[in-house]
Amino acid sequence: MGKRWPDIPLKHRKGRQDVKKGKVFTKISREIFTTFRKGGDDPSVNASLKAAIAKAKAANMPNDNVERTIKKRLVTLMVSFMKILHTRDTLDTGWLSILKGS
Repeated sequence: MGKRWPDIPLKHRKGRQDVKKGKVFTKISREIFTTFRKGGDDPSVNASLKAAIAKAKAANMPNDNVERTIKKRLVTLMVSFMKILHTRDTLDTGWLSILKGS
């Protein structure tokens, strides 16, 4: 059985709507990401983060997407912090081995 004619334009219209929503959601996610970096993770303290979350709610962005964006930022912060600690530890042990060897 083939597809009915009225279903085909509906599918294409919904596809265009999804592309538009995806662009808006990406823009808002990027805004949440940058405001999180500037002011911290607490919306009660970070007014720009609170405004970005309100904008996401106004655009009907799912809470899961907002939480995923915040978690992604936390993970990147943790990874960069671990790299800094690892670099510092290797530098410290390097200095210790130089002092011990001499």
